[in-house]
Amino acid sequence: MGNLHSYVSKLRRLLGGDRIGREPAGYRLRVAAEQVDIGRVERHVTAARAAASSWRRSQPPWRRTGPCRWWGPVGSARRGW
Repeated sequence: MGNLHSYVSKLRRLLGGDRIGREPAGYRLRVAAEQVDIGRVERHVTAARAAASSWRRSQPPWRRTGPCRWWGPVGSARRGW
């Protein structure tokens, strides 16, 4: 246990004492979401979804629903021409 306390003490000096907290289950490193890679990934995913939604709303109705309304095999609409 002595080594763990030594490492935590060194981390507190490097990061600042308020960044590492003691809890009943152990230690907790306090960081902002942007300081962890998953926080940045979630922000980028949210932005990408918003951009895609905005793009869909900006398209004319036939372009938004056209692919969903296709019923037959390719070229079936040209039969009889």
